[in-house]
Amino acid sequence: VCQASGFFSGTIPAVVPAVCPDPSFGDGVGSTCSNRSVGAECWAYCLKDYVGVARRYECHFNATVSAVEIQHTGEAIACEPNATTGRRLAATSACSPQSAEAAGLAQLQFTHSCASQQHDEVCLAHCSLGFTMTEETPAILVCDNGAFVGAALPTCHLGSLRLF
Repeated sequence: VCQASGFFSGTIPAVVPAVCPDPSFGDGVGSTCSNRSVGAECWAYCLKDYVGVARRYECHFNATVSAVEIQHTGEAIACEPNATTGRRLAATSACSPQSAEAAGLAQLQFTHSCASQQHDEVCLAHCSLGFTMTEETPAILVCDNGAFVGAALPTCHLGSLRLF
């Protein structure tokens, strides 16, 4: 309220970014889409023993239903069971958060799903909100006896944030 003195009185409401609810992609699908704010991209990918191509998603405001939601930016993810998967020997060396840090994933420019993976489990790394990824697809990594192996981490350039 503006007072006669020219000063305002009262409390200013807290402003928090809208966050999309966690999506449910179905069996065999992992993602980096948890807790994403409006404008943030994320990726869905196929887990161990499933095959398919990683797909890009984005958290956005849907004016039709007045809600924020995760929406695919091209084709939706489709993962099928891998018919050629055979039995494996159990391994005891899992990948820890320290393994992710050793792989370079603790850097600010990366968003990933590699926090705690078991041997042979798959995870994904891409650029965080505010960074632009040079590559067309994110890095898919596999936990191999306590270390992450696979594709090179993406190249992330500091970009401009899109404000709505």
